[in-house]
Amino acid sequence: MLTGQAAPRSFGLSSQPTHYRQATGTKAHDLTRTRILRASVLASLLALSLWTHVFVGVDRVRVQVIQAPIAAIDGRVRATTANHAAVNALRPPIALIARINSASAGTTGFSIKVDGSLVCERDVAGGGARRVDCAVDREWDPTIAHDVAIQGPPTAWTLDYLELATHHGNTSGAHTLMILPASSGRYVRPGVGWVIAAWLGLVAAMLFRTAPRALPRWSQRLQAVVAGAVALELGVIQCSQWVSPYRVILSAGTFARLLLLLFALQLWAALRWSAQTVAAHARARPVGRRSVGLAAALVVPCLIGMTAWQLVLKGPAEQIQGQWEEWRAAQARRRLFAELQPVRLANCTFERFGEPHDGGYVLCANLLDSVKSAYSYGISGYDQWGCDVSRRLAVPVHQYDCFNLTRPVCPGGRTVFHEECVAGAPAALEGRLFDTLQHQFAENGDGAGRVVVKMDIEGAEWDTLLRVPDAVLRQIDQLAIELHSNGEDQRTIDVVMKLKQYFYVASLHFNNVNCQEGIAPLPSDAYEVLFVSKRLGVPGGAGRGGPLSGLLAPNVVESKDCQAPAR
Repeated sequence: MLTGQAAPRSFGLSSQPTHYRQATGTKAHDLTRTRILRASVLASLLALSLWTHVFVGVDRVRVQVIQAPIAAIDGRVRATTANHAAVNALRPPIALIARINSASAGTTGFSIKVDGSLVCERDVAGGGARRVDCAVDREWDPTIAHDVAIQGPPTAWTLDYLELATHHGNTSGAHTLMILPASSGRYVRPGVGWVIAAWLGLVAAMLFRTAPRALPRWSQRLQAVVAGAVALELGVIQCSQWVSPYRVILSAGTFARLLLLLFALQLWAALRWSAQTVAAHARARPVGRRSVGLAAALVVPCLIGMTAWQLVLKGPAEQIQGQWEEWRAAQARRRLFAELQPVRLANCTFERFGEPHDGGYVLCANLLDSVKSAYSYGISGYDQWGCDVSRRLAVPVHQYDCFNLTRPVCPGGRTVFHEECVAGAPAALEGRLFDTLQHQFAENGDGAGRVVVKMDIEGAEWDTLLRVPDAVLRQIDQLAIELHSNGEDQRTIDVVMKLKQYFYVASLHFNNVNCQEGIAPLPSDAYEVLFVSKRLGVPGGAGRGGPLSGLLAPNVVESKDCQAPAR
């Protein structure tokens, strides 16, 4: 019991520090007005960075206006956005990225105009391709086509690339940032509540200090280096729009990970201090109350682990998962490409049937003698293939299409049009009829006869062929089909392997209307394949399989072809 004057208690702030040391070596209370002011100012700077240079959502639009080099005429190159509908989604300021390849020995001046208004002027060094970045911050009408003109010297130079986009560049993964035009504010910022909560958390973290004895000196020095690097990066990002033509913004996850690096030692010390406090509390209480301390000791690490997963580990884990999925997809594409390589048939004489470009397919013309009927699926109002086959073999051709009901005319041939589509199972969808190969063969009296089939049904072929009975495949002498897939799903390879049980791959041609990058070794996700029944084809001979290149014309004359090299 105390006697005399009680010791005074101070609940306010004093200019003299008071220390409260735990066994962890942390200083939970060493509060002065100076420390609180310093923590408040630093937390405010970080909260300002969170509010102005961190995004939780952002539009990402990239429109490649020019992808192939265009030579300058009289020192000028012009381009239009007329054929690029995605440009309509852009709003100023718009990033303009050009790659100029100048043969000049020195540096020459270039000017870029959009719809006649000057956007920027740049000095470009010669002797190779150079990137030029500008920002279009003038009025922009999304309903019209826009003209881009680049004026340079009268000497030889080319515009290798031209892109209009929401951003100049970006990174992804655990450290995600985007580079926007300096005046851009087209991104979703964190809410005010999150900024206030972050400010309070940062103040608390700065007030909780780690005593020198708590951690090894090397770890404190490492933390100082990491903290300095993080502070430098955040400072550069905060000033980016004032010292450069760009505004750099971070994803919310990246910002959180940087903060965890910045306060790693404080978090570790706080966790250790909390764990030892809970343990001491549990020892000082009766046995019945220790469960509370034990529960707290389990809950706190779980909460910290969940927070670490969400803020630090989730991004890298998702990046690794994405890389794994990309690797698996690439492996699947390589296998599909290998399985579709043509076999050289010693007894096949190739001829082209149908249109000279899209709609035409090669067949082994000398192996069609046993055919009693032909089937043409997906004709879209024209079917020169079916007409050529009917006139050549004097057999009926059954044409199937439930989307385009135009009946093609075939003078001198016998064609029968069916307002029906083919599928893996009978169905009626939106007033359109679908049925299976086996039912359609049987209805036309070809339940057991030899047939030749042409099929272009825009992706419905996979379910159709996956479900078709093997007996039906044995009826087909030749199957000319356009397949639609990037080869990354298991169903694609399953169907191809099923077909290869009964057919040789005799020809492979990629449709150049779907040429695209990123799905190597496939140059396109649409490809015409000729399958020849193993009852008829005889493998043999030297060299690559398939017809002469003259029989495999581009589907679209105006577009660049994209055939893959043979393996």
